[in-house]
Amino acid sequence: MRKGYLISIIVLFLCLLLNVAGSAEIPDVDLSTFSLEELTRIKTDITSERKNHHEINSGIKDKMLKTGKQAAEQYFAEKGFKVSWPWLDWDYKLVREYDLFTLTTFLNYEDENKKNHKVDVYAELYYDGNDCAVYRLMLDKEEVFISDYSLPDNLLIDIDSITVNEITGINLSLLNADELKDFEETVQKEIDATHTPRNSDKVNEAVKKAVEAHFTDLGVSVNWPWFDYNYTCDWDCYTENTRITYELDGTRHKDEPVYAEVFPDSGEYRVFYLTVGDQIIFDERNEAADANALFFLRKHCQARLHCHREGSHG
Repeated sequence: MRKGYLISIIVLFLCLLLNVAGSAEIPDVDLSTFSLEELTRIKTDITSERKNHHEINSGIKDKMLKTGKQAAEQYFAEKGFKVSWPWLDWDYKLVREYDLFTLTTFLNYEDENKKNHKVDVYAELYYDGNDCAVYRLMLDKEEVFISDYSLPDNLLIDIDSITVNEITGINLSLLNADELKDFEETVQKEIDATHTPRNSDKVNEAVKKAVEAHFTDLGVSVNWPWFDYNYTCDWDCYTENTRITYELDGTRHKDEPVYAEVFPDSGEYRVFYLTVGDQIIFDERNEAADANALFFLRKHCQARLHCHREGSHG
């Protein structure tokens, strides 16, 4: 096969296949409009895409190294030379982009005049899930082998395994490993900036005050746990999950779950929605006026509607 022709086929095949799913440009998405739950789902999809098409487990790595080494050894064996390989793991660089792998390392050999030579090795390999094969081998930047095998349809990516994030519409399978890493870091920065609890003490104080006011009216005192206070935060709007123990009408209620939604209100935190066990203590979300609270409520309403639709289809 003509030199470089195979690589052109690979590139063309990838472009044609990925054009089925969309543009290769990363959309400029305003992450500030997404809730913690949505951002977490984006990160989950990124992790899945990286694992499916970019991570290299030890089993695959061993097969790739063995196949690449054998190809180079065969080339030198035909010339009557025996080669040796580096001992250290970091002297072998293996990179995966979908099902195409590149191996970069070096070897040593001694010629007929007992002169030592160090040779840079570069190989391109394909792994189909069971076997791997060398498609290209270069020694000191000189191409010594290129395969004339027909390319399997899923050489670079199986179209059924494309990951399109439903929330952003981004086809994550169009991104290489570095782009996925950068995108994940951007998502994490947004989580750190606007979805990380920082006022949990104030929120917990507001929740305890609301719960105790309700039970005081019933003539009941409650006991709080020493720990197990869990918070989520979206744009300074909080949810809190915890538990209480109390006795009512001769019945002891142990570890009853408490759920509260707490929004900014006139410079303070106010509980707008509160449940204990299966009972809704109060729901004052229609009184929320803070812009962040309204945005929070709209997002959570959309999430509940989404879950309802998924459940209906299930």
